[in-house]
Amino acid sequence: MEMLAFLALVILMSALLLPVIIFFIVIRMNNRLKGIEKRLDSAAPQQPEPPRHATEAELPPPKPPQASAKSEPPTPKEPPAKEKQAVGEQTPAVEGNPPEAAMPPNSSPASGDKSKQSGKKPADSDAEVKQKVKATKSSLEQRIGTKWVNIVGIITFIVGICFFLKYAYEHWVTEIGRVIITTITGLLAISVGELTRLRGYGIVAKGVTALGFAILYAAVFSAYGFYGLIGSTPAFALSIIITAAALLYAVGLDEIVMAFLALLGGFLSPVILSIPVNRPFALFTYVSILSVGTMLCSFFRKWRAVNILALTGTFILYTRWFEKFYVPAGRGQLAVALVWLAVFFTIFLILPTLYELVKRTIAQREAPLLTLANAAIVSYYLYRILYVDHKNALALCVLAMAIAHLVMMQAIRKRCRADLRLQVTFLAIGLFCITVAIPLYFKIYAAVMAWSAQAVILALIGNVYDSKCTRIASFVALALSGLAILTKLPLHSEPFDIILNIPFVSCLFVGVAFYLFHLIYRRAGHLDAGQRETSTQLLHMGFVLTLFAACVMEWHHHIVLNLGERLNTPYYQYFSEGFTVILTASMLAFAARPFSPGGQICKTFALLFAGVGSVFVMIFFFGFHREPFIIFANPTFIIALIFVSALPTSAYLLERYEKEARQKQYLALLSSLTAVFLLWVLLTGEIYLYWYYRGRGPEPVTNWEFLAQMYISVMWALYAVALMVIGFWRKVVTLRYIALGLFTLALLKVFTYDMSTVESVYRIAGFIVLGGALIAVSFLYQYCKKKGFFKAQSSERSKDKD
Repeated sequence: MEMLAFLALVILMSALLLPVIIFFIVIRMNNRLKGIEKRLDSAAPQQPEPPRHATEAELPPPKPPQASAKSEPPTPKEPPAKEKQAVGEQTPAVEGNPPEAAMPPNSSPASGDKSKQSGKKPADSDAEVKQKVKATKSSLEQRIGTKWVNIVGIITFIVGICFFLKYAYEHWVTEIGRVIITTITGLLAISVGELTRLRGYGIVAKGVTALGFAILYAAVFSAYGFYGLIGSTPAFALSIIITAAALLYAVGLDEIVMAFLALLGGFLSPVILSIPVNRPFALFTYVSILSVGTMLCSFFRKWRAVNILALTGTFILYTRWFEKFYVPAGRGQLAVALVWLAVFFTIFLILPTLYELVKRTIAQREAPLLTLANAAIVSYYLYRILYVDHKNALALCVLAMAIAHLVMMQAIRKRCRADLRLQVTFLAIGLFCITVAIPLYFKIYAAVMAWSAQAVILALIGNVYDSKCTRIASFVALALSGLAILTKLPLHSEPFDIILNIPFVSCLFVGVAFYLFHLIYRRAGHLDAGQRETSTQLLHMGFVLTLFAACVMEWHHHIVLNLGERLNTPYYQYFSEGFTVILTASMLAFAARPFSPGGQICKTFALLFAGVGSVFVMIFFFGFHREPFIIFANPTFIIALIFVSALPTSAYLLERYEKEARQKQYLALLSSLTAVFLLWVLLTGEIYLYWYYRGRGPEPVTNWEFLAQMYISVMWALYAVALMVIGFWRKVVTLRYIALGLFTLALLKVFTYDMSTVESVYRIAGFIVLGGALIAVSFLYQYCKKKGFFKAQSSERSKDKD
């Protein structure tokens, strides 16, 4: 039955098409013969008319007798060429000659009048203006009546045909009869359209011909998908024939209207017929043929409207099937939905750029928009199909989309390197798909590492090839990696291996990515010096702060989760010691050159960390010791000493930078003074706490307070001497003044506090050491003065001021 129906359709179409084709061939040959005759007639030479015998009245008047050369008066200069041309209009007749003699030969009064009229074009009258306005209105009326009314009528007729098929299915015509009637109607429409085109009714002919092809689409689709009269192979073949005929006809005549209407009818047929049976292969094969036909149109013609119609129609039909058959069936239609979605994705990945790839031209604005729309629609349906139960498969599909877009970017780059807009579009979609695929396939911490690596690679590519879009994508990936870490806080909820664990390593990846960004942007050629300095400082700040926060959280979780009840010392003491070390490293990371980019931001943060660390150490140091300890050789003091030693180190680094930048060295001096003051406080506290816990130990020292005050006085004297020596060595006046101030403070302490509270034996040691230190300092001043130290230093200052 199926084969008989197919043969009947083929025979019917052949019987109807063959006379029409012969008729068209005869008419075409007749028109060509008429054209050849016209060209021959126009090319034949025209025979000149025989000369008439002039009558006496037409004979020219006799010429006046010419005077001899001797008696001829001097002739004036010849007038200009314009005056010669107007001689018939301006010069009067010569005496003795009739007026006609003054005219040039072969001229008449009528011709003279015409020449006068042609001299200047008169202005249009009001009646002529009204006629022009009326002609414009009539042309608009003709355009509406001939073009738009025709298009609306054709679309209405297509809708009516589809409803007719549906009504006939329900009432009175048999299935084969319905298909045959529809086929005959379509062929007649094509024939009438061609006849009207040959007679000069171009706009009507296009619409009627497009209507005929759309009706043939409806006939084939109803015979296969609606009635089941023919199988998939015959329907596929007939659809290919109709699509090829319609599009070849449209492309050959360069008629976008006909192609648009034919495709519109093809896409509307399944919508209006509303098949109640799930036949996805029939539906999507039919839709694929229409889409491939559109692709062929794009190969030869740059028709934007046709491309937009194909994309819209295809995914509307896919959406109708998806909501009607896939959603209720679920996994039973999974393979069908994915396969046809991949087919449509491939078609519309190539379709918007096919013409540009073939012709090597720059794409128009709708090409990137169609590409984005295709990627967005396919991503949406992939999410709905695979996200719940098949996340890994979804990640692989999105990664395949990314690879496809990057391949298309490379193809565009090779075929038309000047089309940067389309290249950037494909690159952006590809990078976005890679960024989305990473967390779908990996766990969040693996995604953080992958995003960090991706960000660094994109930043490097964007700066090498000066691609703004790639640079933006790199910052997006870096931001995603940081946000992903924030979503997983706190880093740990159970015991873990400190440092060697995935969450902390993920934080390290983000921090290292910031640092590599800062290195890349140090050499960024697209930024000026000021922008480059600011961006590198901000990126370096992100690196230091990220690692600072990660280390603080790691240390906190280690104390709480790993040590827990096994910790003998209080939490705050243990945390404070680690926090001091982290502060020290962060401060040096901001100050160290060339590890740090330098600049005002880095200097400010270095001083900020130095100030916070100094206050923190001074506040919490005196609570670190809880029992007798070894003076100057215990972990608490060593950690505090590390921080103090980092202060002059950062001061030296800042001083070197300020010298290079030719800036006043205020920041370096401030850091040095902070170190001097903090070390003095720590030494004083260490001595006092040592003797304090000795007085409360298992073997208490009864006179611990006298010993503490004596050693504090001795330490102040020795510390002042050390500052004085360093001040002379480094030629720093401020340190020498601080040393003198410390001597003054020590003298006040010895003569006021020690005299009243400390026993005589311990007072003696304080006085002797302090007095000897002052004598030594005085001798040092005398020695330096004798060697001309102060004169040399004053001359250096005057030179620096100059």
